[in-house]
Amino acid sequence: MTIRMSSESAIEQNFNNVLNPWKKETISFLVTCLREMFKSADQILLEFADNAQNTQVQTHFFEAMRELWLKQDNVITIFNDGLDKNLLNFSDKNKQKNSLDDALSLVDKDSFERNLALQTIANQVEKKNYSTLYELTQRLGVLNGGKALKFDQIPAGPGMLADIFERCVEVIFIEKEVRLVLYTLFDRYVLSKAIKNYEDLNKRLIDAGILPDLKPQFKKKESKEKKSAAEQKTAEPEEISHKVDASPTQIASQAFDQIKDILAQQRAAKMAAQQQQNRDSNQPPQATGNHPVQSASSLEVVSAIADQGVIDQAPLPDVGIRDAAVKRVQVDADLIVNINETLKKQRELIKKLVGQERIPAEDEDVIDIVGMVFEIMLNDKALCNEVKTLLSHLHTPYLKIAVADPSFLTDHEHPARRLFELMIATGRDWVDTSDLTKGIYPQIQLTVNTILENPTYDEKVFNKLSANLTEANAHMSGQQRLSEDRTIEVEKGRAKLNQAKAIAIKNSHQLMLNRVLIADAKDFLNGPWLDYLTLVLLRSDFNFDSDSWQQALALCQKIIDYSLSSEDANFSAPSQLDVAALSTEMQEVVGNLIPHYQSEIDRFLEALTDSEKRGSTYSIEPELESAEEEAVSDEKLASQITKLKSLPSGTWFDLTLQSGETVRVKMSWFNPVTANFLFVDQKGVKAAVRSLKELASEVVDGQAAIIEHSNEPFFDRSFKAIRSLLEKAIH
Repeated sequence: MTIRMSSESAIEQNFNNVLNPWKKETISFLVTCLREMFKSADQILLEFADNAQNTQVQTHFFEAMRELWLKQDNVITIFNDGLDKNLLNFSDKNKQKNSLDDALSLVDKDSFERNLALQTIANQVEKKNYSTLYELTQRLGVLNGGKALKFDQIPAGPGMLADIFERCVEVIFIEKEVRLVLYTLFDRYVLSKAIKNYEDLNKRLIDAGILPDLKPQFKKKESKEKKSAAEQKTAEPEEISHKVDASPTQIASQAFDQIKDILAQQRAAKMAAQQQQNRDSNQPPQATGNHPVQSASSLEVVSAIADQGVIDQAPLPDVGIRDAAVKRVQVDADLIVNINETLKKQRELIKKLVGQERIPAEDEDVIDIVGMVFEIMLNDKALCNEVKTLLSHLHTPYLKIAVADPSFLTDHEHPARRLFELMIATGRDWVDTSDLTKGIYPQIQLTVNTILENPTYDEKVFNKLSANLTEANAHMSGQQRLSEDRTIEVEKGRAKLNQAKAIAIKNSHQLMLNRVLIADAKDFLNGPWLDYLTLVLLRSDFNFDSDSWQQALALCQKIIDYSLSSEDANFSAPSQLDVAALSTEMQEVVGNLIPHYQSEIDRFLEALTDSEKRGSTYSIEPELESAEEEAVSDEKLASQITKLKSLPSGTWFDLTLQSGETVRVKMSWFNPVTANFLFVDQKGVKAAVRSLKELASEVVDGQAAIIEHSNEPFFDRSFKAIRSLLEKAIH
C-alpha cells in the first residue's frame, strides 16, 4: 500500500524548498528597515509636533515619542515573529484572511479603521509593483499545485506586511493622527523597500526553471470613450482648459484670418518685386494672380507631406521615437536650432515636390502657419528641450491634419489640437529631465508614437490619447501636491524647530555669561538640557510668559549655580542633599519628557559630587554684536530683490547648481523669518533653499531664470506671436 502525502503537506514542502534559502535574508532585511523607521520617527514626530494646530495635538506627538521609545523593542519582536510565522504558514493565508473578513463586523470601529488605512497603503504598493507581484503569484502557483496565489498570499507581500504591522500597532497606545504618520513612515521605510524581496524571489524562481518566459500582465484601464462630456470636463485639469468667456473658436478664426491676410500681403509684395525685377532684366512677364492656372489639390499636397523622400532628405534626430522604451537623450540649444532648420527644410521640400507655382495659396498658408507654430514651440522657454525634440516629430502628421482639415487651427475642441495643447502643458510641468523614464515623458512618447503609427487622422484615437494623458496629468498633479504639502510642512516644522533651538541657546548662554562651570556641564547643557528647553518652547508655542518656560529658566539657573567650577569667584560646592533634590526635580521634568537622556542626566549629577572634577572649566564667551546688513547698492540686484518679493508661490525657476546642472524647480514657500525660499522639484520633493539676496544675485548673473508660465492655450499664444512677428516684418 502506497502512502500518499497529503496535498497540503506536499504544497508546503514545495514552497519551503524554494523559500527557506530566501526567508532568512528577507526577514533580516525587513527588520532592519523597521529599525531604520524607528530611528527616524523621533525627529519626524518632533517636526509634526512643532507644526501642530493646537497644544492638544502637539501633546499627542510628544507622548507618542515616549511611547515609541518604550515599545520599539516589543514591536520589532512582534514584527519578526509575525514574519517568521507567516512565511512558514503562508499557504494558510487565505483561510486566515477569510476568518478576518468574517470577523470584521465584530471588531470595534478603531480596529477596522486601522486595518482599512494599512490595506489602502498596501494596495497602492501593489498597484505600483503590479507586474512584479503578478509574475510572483503565477510562479508560486506552480509550487501551489497549479493554483495561482492571490496578492495577499505572497510571502512578505504588501498585504501580509500590512497585517503584521497592524498587530504591532495594537501594543502602541497613540492617537489617531499620530498613527497615520506612523503608517506613512512604515510605507516609506518598509513597504516601499520590500520590492527588492519580490524581485529577488522572482529571480530565484526563474533560476529554478519556474516559468522563466512568463510575460508581465497589466490591468486594463477603464475606457474613457464612453464617458459623458460633463465627466470628461471634470477630469480635465484647470491649467489646460480651453474655455474663455467669449467664443474661443470665433476669436481663433479672426486671428487666423488676420494672419492669412498678412501672408497674402507678403505674397503680393514678393510677386510685385519679382515682376519688377523681370522688367528690369527684360524677361517675359510672369503669370499674375494668387493661384496658378493648374492648382494642385489638397490631396496632392497631403501626399507630398507624407512623402518619405522629404524625411530622408531632412531627417530629425533619433530620440528613440519608435522605441518601446524611453531612450535617454541629452539635447542642447544647438540641436534645437538644427531641428528648427530641419523643419523649415522639410516644408521647402514639400512645396518643391508639389510645385511652388501649383500649390494653392490657402494650403501654403496652412503649411507656413503650422511651421511657425512649431517654431514657437521650439523657442518656448517653459518647455524643456527633450520634449521639444520629441514633439518636433509631429510636424509631418500635423501638417497633414491641418491641410486636410483647416478647422484644426481654429477649433479649440478639435481633438488633434486639444491633444497637442495637452502635450505642451504636461510636458512643461511633469517631465523629469534628470531621468526621462520617470514623470510623464514616457506617456508623451507613447502618445507621439501612436500618432506616428496612425497615418490617417482618427478622431477616436486622438480622443483616447487625450483621455489617457489627462488621467496621467491629474495623477501626477495630485501626487505632486501631496508631496509638496508634506515638504512644506516638514520645512516649516524644521524652521520652527531651529528658531526654538536658537532662542533656547541664547537664553541659556545669557545665564552662563561671566560664570565658570565644570567641564561636564558642557555636554549636558548643550545636549539634553538644550533639547528640553527647545521642547518647552515648542509646547508653549513660544509663550515666554508661560509657567513652563519660566520654571525651565529657573531650573536652568539652579543647574548653573550647582555646576560652578572651583575657578569661579562665587564657587560654593552643593551639598549631597542639594544634588539629590536637583536629581528629583530633573527626573520629574527632563526625564519624563526625554527618557532616553537618563544616562546623560545621571552622568552629569555624578560629576556634581565629584570633587576631582570641580577644577575643570567651561565658560561662554559673549557674542559679538552682528553688524547690520549693508544696503544693496547695485540697482539691478535691488530691482530683482523687489521683483522676487512680489512673486507668488508656485512660480517656476530654472536653477543652475554648483555641478553645472540646470534643474527646473518651483518656488514653494517663503520663510519670512529667515527670508529664505524653499524650492521643490516636479515630484514635490525639496530641491533647493535660497536666501532672497542669493536668488536675486543668481538671477542677475544668469544662474537662475524665472519661467513665465501662461494658462492661455498654446495655439492662441502662438497666433498672437505669429501676427506680431508678421506685422513687424511688413513695417
